[in-house]
Amino acid sequence: QFRTSKKPPPGFEDLAEPQETVVDLYLAGQFLDGFDIIYTPDSIQFLNPQAVVDAVPEIRDKAVVADALSKELPPNAHLLCGPLNKGDCGRLEPEIVGVIFDLDNFRADFFINPFFLEVRSPDLLKFLPDSDADYSILQNISGAFSQTDSEARVFNFNGITNLSHKEKNLRISNSISKDETDNSGKLIISEIVGQQDKNGVMLKAGMFRTRSASPIGSEDVLGLGAGYSRDTRLDLQQG
Repeated sequence: QFRTSKKPPPGFEDLAEPQETVVDLYLAGQFLDGFDIIYTPDSIQFLNPQAVVDAVPEIRDKAVVADALSKELPPNAHLLCGPLNKGDCGRLEPEIVGVIFDLDNFRADFFINPFFLEVRSPDLLKFLPDSDADYSILQNISGAFSQTDSEARVFNFNGITNLSHKEKNLRISNSISKDETDNSGKLIISEIVGQQDKNGVMLKAGMFRTRSASPIGSEDVLGLGAGYSRDTRLDLQQG
């Protein structure tokens, strides 16, 4: 017979005692700051609620929000998103304020009732926050060869290389061919372009192919390009 209990097993009673730490606080996916808290398995409480309020200039009734933050709040750990919880996770509609506390990562997502905001929550973060991604590289290589009874083999390799850092990206497209008939080889670089996509604006420079819906089609150019991008618009993905 199995029994469940909220009490810790013998020898682990300290885990249920209030503990103090610093938590990384996020609002609408944007990092606010680190704040001192006291937490238990059933509650989380900010030691300096006024500092949390001051970190969000959009709050219009600061006294009410600070008072709500001074009280113990439920951690709502059941709303954390994970492999076994992909449904209605990561969302909270508090009466005034609330948090989803991730103890494993010492992170808390902060939620405010839109009534207490000068700017409604979907507008708090119009664009994706600045990327903190380190350098990364991705390569795609493909090849083909052909041969007939009367002809020598012809090899062809195509490659696309992407080198990225934060919002910046360098893309190189090239092909290498070799014909054994005359033992000749050829290297063709069809694209080498640097691009930045940030705050709804896309900028690029280098050698690239234009995109066109006209009957003339696209063209290879060496120069600069700029345009509007929806890829970094976070508000268009909400709701």
